[in-house]
Amino acid sequence: MATKRIFFLHQEHSNWLNQLSFCFDEIKCFQDELAYVASSLKQEKEQKMAKKYRQKFMDMLYDIDEFRYIIHLHENYLAEQAQKGQHLAFDHCEECDRIGDFEKKFERIKKDVRAFMANNLPKSKVEIH
Repeated sequence: MATKRIFFLHQEHSNWLNQLSFCFDEIKCFQDELAYVASSLKQEKEQKMAKKYRQKFMDMLYDIDEFRYIIHLHENYLAEQAQKGQHLAFDHCEECDRIGDFEKKFERIKKDVRAFMANNLPKSKVEIH
């Protein structure tokens, strides 16, 4: 297993936090768009699908909070060890895998939600004068 020094672990944490913040913002945008589309749905089947997607986004927001918490704990640990003069070298393969799985899952959900919204957008009439 390849190992990384504290600086590189910290850098990886920063990158993950930036990615998670971007995902958080994207989810909020998707939730707004989904609410707009859901407000015009008439059929129960489509309403259930919208509710299902809203729940998936809520679950993903929970995952983001959990990732942030784990990263925060790990950052505190690294800071304590660095303060003690410890020279740590290890890797976070498990966290890398979990974040990679999260990103893949998020991409699949985004694709599904985009297709759902495209098929269920409210029809508006535009008049051109």
